[in-house]
Amino acid sequence: LRTAADSLLSPEVDRPLEAADALNELAVILANGRRGKEAEQVARRSLQVVESAGGDLTLEAKAWNSLGLALTSQERFQEALEAFEHSLALRATLPDAGRHRAVVIHNIGLLHHKWGRLEEAERLLRQSLATKVELAGSESFETWVTRQVLAMTVCEQGRLRDAEALQQQNLALALKLFGSDSDNTATVYNELAGIHQDLGDYRAATAYYSRALDIEGRVLGEDSVDYAVTLNNYASLEESRGNVDAAVRMYRRSFEVRKARLGPDSGTTLRAQANLGRALMRSGDLAAAEPLIGHALEVWSARLEPDARDVLITRLGVAEWQLRSRRFAAARATLDALAPLLEDKPPQLAFRRQALLAELLQAEGRTADAVPAWQQAVAMAEAQYGTDTISTARHRVPLAEALLDAGQPAQAREQVRLAAPLLREQLVPGSELPVRLARLESRLGA
Repeated sequence: LRTAADSLLSPEVDRPLEAADALNELAVILANGRRGKEAEQVARRSLQVVESAGGDLTLEAKAWNSLGLALTSQERFQEALEAFEHSLALRATLPDAGRHRAVVIHNIGLLHHKWGRLEEAERLLRQSLATKVELAGSESFETWVTRQVLAMTVCEQGRLRDAEALQQQNLALALKLFGSDSDNTATVYNELAGIHQDLGDYRAATAYYSRALDIEGRVLGEDSVDYAVTLNNYASLEESRGNVDAAVRMYRRSFEVRKARLGPDSGTTLRAQANLGRALMRSGDLAAAEPLIGHALEVWSARLEPDARDVLITRLGVAEWQLRSRRFAAARATLDALAPLLEDKPPQLAFRRQALLAELLQAEGRTADAVPAWQQAVAMAEAQYGTDTISTARHRVPLAEALLDAGQPAQAREQVRLAAPLLREQLVPGSELPVRLARLESRLGA
């Protein structure tokens, strides 16, 4: 596309509008490849070419759409929204406006998804999906793309079974459209793995992650950003299973690939950096974790609004670091400051804050306050993940500890009864939670 654009702009060829079209396609590829700054330069060049050539509304609308994607990739959400709206306005009176509108509405939905405005994202994505099914059919690439983002949006709202159903539809369509050796198919396997991980089915999650990594390793290479993203997600599963050393190795590899391919301050790199810091913190290496989490928060805070999802997640990581460093006053101040910012955000964030607050009360020895705090955390887990899942069971252990310390052994024993089979079945023996469970059973005389 670069070669085509340069050739079409050369004096010998002099076909600037076709060059602008090639630049638009290039900008989309760069934006989807998480190379937002390059994509912005290319999209703005396309706009200049169209203007110099005397204007063409269709190509100008495409260029504004490409610019919107480039700005979204950089998380400059308000500017991106304005670019998309300008694209819609330009195409409103042109032929085939319905198809173009469906594409741009999808992109605005994607923007809101990344912005953390999940209800608005879902509304727009469903609107785009309905139009695409009508115009392109239910088994089209266009339909697959929008349903993919819709499923991710539904998942982040905590509706895991609904998200799973959408992704199973997309897996069947991916296999039909692309076959088993496609990075698009690997993307669906990766998303299904994350859903099953949240549901507590670690075996299914492992199988899906393994399939995704196998495909991406062969199709894109183990030094690709897509492989690094899936490796990061697989690391989070190993972390949840208690396999901390393996998780740290995988997080570190993911971080190194992203930094080499995208630079140290790319959003994708910063997420891997914060995840590595969290894993090191949970392994006990607080000193190594602090600069990693701190740098991510510094860049996010300078770039994004205070209630942006990445800022909130990283600040929750800071609160956990403060707690594990026994800086209780600082941890409480961080958690208190986060409370109003988490309203109308994905439920996972409020749940994590509640668990950290309960852990803080427990660490401070405030047993009477820790019990209801842990009970609320478990209730939130049950609402989001279900009663009989490991994602809920892992929070029953600290609740049981708090109940026992509060002189309520019968209630503690009930929490242990509910948690023990799930934890022993799916967690690494000798990791933190099974050890705490065994200690609890010893104290209870079980």
